[in-house]
Amino acid sequence: MNKITMFDKIMTLMSEKVIVEKIADNKSDKWYKTFTTKDHLAVMVFAQLMNCKSIRELAIQFNTMQNKNYTEVKRSTFSDANTFRSSAFFEALCKTLVDKQQNDVNDALRLFDSTPIIISGRGSEWVLARSTRHIKGLKVHIQLAPQQLRINQMIITPPNVNDITVAKSWEPTAGTINIFDKGYFDFNWWHKIHLSGAYFVTRTKKNTKYKVIQENTRTKDTSDGILSDQLILLQNKNPRGGKINLLADIPLRLVTYFDSIHRKTYTFITNLLTIPPEEIAAYYKMRWEIEIFFKWLKQNLKIKRFLGTNENAIKIQIYTAIITYILLRELAKTFKLEFIRMKDLLAWIKMVVYRPIEDLLFLSRNICKMSYFCKKKCVELCV
Repeated sequence: MNKITMFDKIMTLMSEKVIVEKIADNKSDKWYKTFTTKDHLAVMVFAQLMNCKSIRELAIQFNTMQNKNYTEVKRSTFSDANTFRSSAFFEALCKTLVDKQQNDVNDALRLFDSTPIIISGRGSEWVLARSTRHIKGLKVHIQLAPQQLRINQMIITPPNVNDITVAKSWEPTAGTINIFDKGYFDFNWWHKIHLSGAYFVTRTKKNTKYKVIQENTRTKDTSDGILSDQLILLQNKNPRGGKINLLADIPLRLVTYFDSIHRKTYTFITNLLTIPPEEIAAYYKMRWEIEIFFKWLKQNLKIKRFLGTNENAIKIQIYTAIITYILLRELAKTFKLEFIRMKDLLAWIKMVVYRPIEDLLFLSRNICKMSYFCKKKCVELCV
């Protein structure tokens, strides 16, 4: 009888029923008799956990498990599956896991941003048709709940798709505070957030026209960095292109903040009218969390070097990177692991991925406590 390994346990964190449903919906097993979609998913998650740098390395390591639950990987079969099996199943599964996370999130903050996935070299000619001057590859758009580091929305697009175009397709949630940079500058989208009972915090552009209707009282002490706090009305009611600015007659808040560390002045605009101005500045500063999150993904999971060259193979790898991240968080929650950083958890899994799960319950609680020396006051990705 095969013992359940750590890798087996990680894979069981995904609902078997959901996987079967997504396979049926996308007909991803239609032309495959041996290397099934479930095998493909397992191999791709394994590649993410072990950071395999090539298909040859992946095949050797995966086949070493000698687990009868999975088909032995052949390099040519795996390569063909990456090329011809549609990424639709992986996208659907990833979206289902993200939606489940969204239902579990109590965090009121939402961060919006995108990150480029640069693709170059032989076989990457397909990126040229939709590339921009700065990006040749793909873009990953994410909405993140920063306090719990949970992904609420995620989509992959060509680089020539604007961030605001993607954001408009996501419905705002009442009571949330949505934080984003000037790449999401769109008055009518802000109006949609406002109407839904949600809030936004972002920065103005230099040419933003407005009228001050009230100066909020402040002390002369500027040690908190707040230079001014005003209520305003936007002036450009009819932007170019025959559009109507739906936000023009709604009072907004304008907070000017001086960053003494970087010696820069920022102007924030928001529909949060009652909270202290220093909290508005602190909310926008939290936007940096999503940049750190993207950096962690690229440094610790495989979304910079790929096991295929065509668009389908690369999308499969990106989706499985997000799936693996969600599974890591779920694993830590299930076993109540006390690793200070996700990076430490990933390093531990690489060591024990082949081990029977019953041998690890005591071991994990001893090893993870050793990682407390990593605790710092700086921003880290924590479990």
